[in-house]
Order: sequence, then structure tokens, then C-alpha cells
Amino acid sequence: MGDRTRSVIDASYQNSFAVRAGYLPVDRGELDQWHLQLSDVIAKHDVTLGYSAAVAKIRDLIYDDPIVRMWVTQMLEQARKLAKTHGDQYFHITKISELLAALDWILTQAPTYGGAVGVPKIHFPMSALFGYMMMTDAGEALFRHEGFNAALLGVLTQWCTHLESPKSASVLNGNPGGWLSPKAIHKLKLREFERDEEDEHWGYLSWNTFFYRELEDIQTQRPLAGDGDHKIIVSANDGQVRAIGRNVHGHDKFWAKGNHFSLRDILQGHYIKQFSRGDVLQSFLEGSDYHHFVSPIEGTITKIVSVPGLLFSDAESGGFDPSGVNSLVYDTAVNTRTLVFIEGHPDIGMVCVIPIGITEISSIVLADEIAEKAAVEKGQKLGWFRFGGSTLCIVFQPGKVEFTVDDGSSLAAREQIAVVTKV
Repeated sequence: MGDRTRSVIDASYQNSFAVRAGYLPVDRGELDQWHLQLSDVIAKHDVTLGYSAAVAKIRDLIYDDPIVRMWVTQMLEQARKLAKTHGDQYFHITKISELLAALDWILTQAPTYGGAVGVPKIHFPMSALFGYMMMTDAGEALFRHEGFNAALLGVLTQWCTHLESPKSASVLNGNPGGWLSPKAIHKLKLREFERDEEDEHWGYLSWNTFFYRELEDIQTQRPLAGDGDHKIIVSANDGQVRAIGRNVHGHDKFWAKGNHFSLRDILQGHYIKQFSRGDVLQSFLEGSDYHHFVSPIEGTITKIVSVPGLLFSDAESGGFDPSGVNSLVYDTAVNTRTLVFIEGHPDIGMVCVIPIGITEISSIVLADEIAEKAAVEKGQKLGWFRFGGSTLCIVFQPGKVEFTVDDGSSLAAREQIAVVTKV
């Protein structure tokens, strides 16, 4: 596992997707506190009641596949060693039965905002559960295993059903640590969004409807740049520019250090001739961002491709990644994503908008009217992420645009990000 000292593990944790997006606390001590509380939950689990259907499938896979069982066992051993670097007061799962019990419990819970005394700020419980596991050699192998990844997707799908149910709205309250508490309202800018403050849960019917909440008035809150001017390209989403790639290769080492986008892998081989040596802008969404995405240009949708991919996987091949730099670029090539190809004005050519799921965010929803051969306006909603923000790429054909934003720039959906080079 290399020189994964306490300081290196802290840096890797603090720069992970879940922490940078605001879904896990920066202080790793809060993660450890959550694991200590998890130990009480596991101790109370009644194995005689069995497991939910999705967790039972993971159990069967672990016990039926000796390679998976080996990786799981080694992962738990290695994760406990990493957790131990943070002090004496810690708990980490060491048994397969404890892992299954934890997953079974999470499936019945809706995330809490946290931040109150004694309530860790854990918005992504599965990322918290797998936090140390993802930093182990065995975990890095396990979370790339096709069968295990598919079984995890089954768990997330079952959990998402719970998060769509009215029962999940119970965490939408104004109590300390609740999603409608004064701290949450300020941090998440909740008064920018549609709501009914007279209602107990502000009119949100479930956890998920809260998380992909709609703006009160997108026309005024996210004004459209260059309305009627095809030369102005707009941002598809709120967020921050994570990386800009120019003259991108068809094939590249997406797992290596640096911004090595690999177009054939990102685009699953579609329209490679048109996009070869093109440009890529990748942005990163935080929890307080608007979680819907829009079309950056006016045009016609030529193709939509859903790409199933990995869920909990980092780019350790380029070296241990305490900055989190490598993993977001790596995610563009291997994670669950949707490719929306849009043919625009001849000066622009074809553009591909790619919302990408990370960790718990495994579901990307397109609006009902978004289909192949459909015409779209610049700034028109294409879809949204279920359970929060993630990362998004826009791919341009070579020599078509000049970016007007830099790496690290803050973005608002529908604001200018580029201009066409041909005028």
C-alpha cells in the first residue's frame, strides 16, 4: 500500500470527490465518529431476519466467488490499518457480515445534513462506509470487478427507490442538523429554489425531489448569455472548471497524472473521426449547486448513448492521488455517464454533453422531450443528476471554439464559457 502515512491519507481524503463536493466532512475525525456510531447499528442487526434482496445478492457473490471474497477480506484488513492511523478512538468493519449489515441499514435511511453536536456531517453514507476501503490496494481492485460493481448498482437502485418515497422526506426538517435548518438553508442557498415554507417539508415529497430541486426562475437566476447569438457557447451546469484539454488524443493514458483525456474511451467510440484532436472542458459540481444541466448550444440531437460504468473507483494507477486531480479525469473514461450529441450551427459543428455519475450518483435522468432528432435551444434543460451533483464534460470538434474561462473558474449554468473561432 506504499507510504500511506496519516498526512497522506488525510490529504487524499480531503481531496476526494465526496469531500470536495461537500458530502463528507473535511475533518476525518467526523468520519471516524460516524464509523463508531455505525458499530452500534451493526451490533443490533438481527441476522435471523435475513438481508434485503440487493444485499443478499452481494452476499451470494462474495461467498460464491473466491476472488471477490479474497479481495473483500483483504480490503477490510487493509482499511482497518488505514483507519487506525487517525488515533485510538476508531471502529472499522473487519467482517463480511458487518459489511452486509451496514449496507442493509443504509438502505432504510435517508441521509441527514448533520453538523449538529454529536451528528457527523455525512451526506453520502456509502462513501463514508467505503471511504477507507477505496484507499486500499484490494479495494481498488474490488471496485473495478464487473460483478461486484453490478451488485453495488443493485444496492444503489434499491436505495434510490427508498429515497423517492415519502418516508425519506422525514429528514427534511428544521431541527439542528436537518436539511431545512438555518445552517443548511444558508449553505445550500435553499431560498433560490422552488419551495413551500408553509409545508412541513417545504413541499418536497421525498429526499430525491429535494435534491434535484428546481430554481424559482431560471431566466433571471441563470440568465442566458448570447441569446440569439450562435457564436456564444454557454455552460451546461453550475460548478467549477476542473480541467481544460486542447487538441485531445483519440487514445491517451486517462489513468496517468495530469489531464490526459482519452476521447475514444470518453465517447465509447462514437464520432471519433469528428472529435479527434478536439477540445474538452470538464467541470465539477458541489452539493449547493443547481443539479440540472442544459444545452450549451442550439441544435439537433443526433445521438444519445447511456454508458454503464464504475461507481466507487479511483485512479491509483497514476500513483496515490492525494490531490484528487487524477481521479476526476479518470472518471470521464470509466464511470456511468450519458452522451448527448448535438449538431449545431456549421461554425460550431457537433458538441457532446456528458453528465457523469460518481459514487452514489449513479443515475442520470434526461428530460422527457430530450430524444434523438429533437431540436434543442441554447440553455434548454437536458436533464439532471439524481442525488446531487457530479462532474460534466463538454467535448468540441477541433478548432471550433476558444474558451473564455480558465481551469478553476466558477461557473453558473447558461453563462458564457467559449466563443466560436470562425466569425
